[in-house]
Amino acid sequence: MLGAVAPVSAIPLVGAELAKFSVLAGGYAVYGASSHFSNEVGAVSYITPGDNSQSAGDRVNTAGVTAALNELTAAQQALTKMGTGTKLIATMAGNVSLAPGVYSASALTTAANTVLTLDGGNADNPFWVFNIPTYLVTGASTKIELVNAGANASVVWNTGGYFTTGAGTSFIGTVMSGAYISLGADTLFHCGNLFAASYVSMGAGSHLTSTNCLRNGNWAGSEFGLGAGLDIVDGAASARRAPPEAEPAAAQSAYEPVAAAPVSESVAAVPVPEPGTISMLLLGLGLIGVLGMSRKAALRRSANNALPRKTAEPV
Repeated sequence: MLGAVAPVSAIPLVGAELAKFSVLAGGYAVYGASSHFSNEVGAVSYITPGDNSQSAGDRVNTAGVTAALNELTAAQQALTKMGTGTKLIATMAGNVSLAPGVYSASALTTAANTVLTLDGGNADNPFWVFNIPTYLVTGASTKIELVNAGANASVVWNTGGYFTTGAGTSFIGTVMSGAYISLGADTLFHCGNLFAASYVSMGAGSHLTSTNCLRNGNWAGSEFGLGAGLDIVDGAASARRAPPEAEPAAAQSAYEPVAAAPVSESVAAVPVPEPGTISMLLLGLGLIGVLGMSRKAALRRSANNALPRKTAEPV
């Protein structure tokens, strides 16, 4: 109806167009030799692939690229509305473990060889959101891993500035950058995406898996990627609610039926005759009794006839 307000509904944080891309750039995209991406690479101006590189397809200045960039803007705004949560120190080093939640830092850098473990506590749909208004930088050989998490886990890095990785970084999660993204050589994304409002540059030997992420001994894997467990509701990001269990086709009573007690194996169950069976049984027994009495009377008569009869003596 004209003028009616549509009911508020949840939409995926990573929209349908955005989800098609492993890499999306508001400017250009360049990826080095022997780089591999599971999904498409999209850019507004141009894409330059390296030798022996591979993607699911390169898309330049298409309607899908434009729609995906619009979804990226909406997603970043929704993530920012989640607030700052727990504040992190500016430089992370050594071995660090973080439980699910919202985290923030004015800027975040990891020292070389840092190991960051995201521990889901065996939840099916834990999420980690990192709201960083400026830049995110990882030192060489930084390792970020996800453990004890189900298939609906989400890891999203929301930066207002740029995102860069040192050589040999092992990363996980969906990166949404308000500026540019630059990956060092041999950066490995076990599961994630690279979305940038500006350009994206990836060093030789970069590998990025966005969907159908394989499970391992610590994580259940993900069919749709690490941004699929969040929705946008009323303009803010929130964890996706699990769908209600399907109702059974037949209506059920409000009370559970009481199960009959089991029959002991050592005692045979005796079937109880139905009322009609009892009547027939009594009638049969009565007939048997009558026939039995008639037979006895006949036997007595036969015995009497067989005895010699006495003749009357003369007087």
